[in-house]
Amino acid sequence: MIPFKQSYYQNKIDEFRKKCSNDRDCTLGELKLIWELRIDKRLPGYMHAYKGDMYYSPHLYRGDQLVMAVDGEEVGGIFEIVKKAHGKVGIVGLGLGYSVQEMINKESVTEIIVYEINKDVIELYNKNFEKNDKVKIIEGDAFEAKGEKFDYFFVDIYDRRISKQIVDDFHLFKEKHDIKDYVFFGVEKFILSLFPTKYESENIPKLWKNMAEITGERFRNSKYVENFAGYSLKKTNELFEAFEF
Repeated sequence: MIPFKQSYYQNKIDEFRKKCSNDRDCTLGELKLIWELRIDKRLPGYMHAYKGDMYYSPHLYRGDQLVMAVDGEEVGGIFEIVKKAHGKVGIVGLGLGYSVQEMINKESVTEIIVYEINKDVIELYNKNFEKNDKVKIIEGDAFEAKGEKFDYFFVDIYDRRISKQIVDDFHLFKEKHDIKDYVFFGVEKFILSLFPTKYESENIPKLWKNMAEITGERFRNSKYVENFAGYSLKKTNELFEAFEF
């Protein structure tokens, strides 16, 4: 499977929409959910952009600020993260609940604990999806939560950008919790954006390297291979050094 096609993105968005109890525009507290149609536009995919159409893609706004969207970039960026999810999963950042909904039906996932600080985001999720015994949503600051033991821990609070916060949070959460496998949104893109000498480093977590190799191979087999949009080479390599694996 090559999860970089417009048709794949649209199919996953359509699946998500069918799961939602409310697939119409709505307002909840300070949040506004809009199901947008973008026709003949330049659209975000994962590690690339393309010109095309996107029908009824949910965008969550706080005022005029976009908080989260289930679009091509989200769908592609979550693909390998969902595939690797296993055991007791921790998620920081609920958003519209796309990653949770993708993980729920995986037999390899036994429990999902989500940390979300915004009560309106939680209420919107609860209005859209039925209660599932696998999922526990904790309202509050993930950085102040009590320690847990996790098989898999996914942090998705960076607005699809990279910064020193990713490194700081990696060390903080690894110290707070007993975590076997740790990932963040864009981890494959981060590894693929490294200098070749650093990409070959044995210090890179094996999971991250494996995800990057698989995603990179899929991308090279897509028609978007010439449109790779990586992170800043300088910033990526500076952050890699800061991880201090």
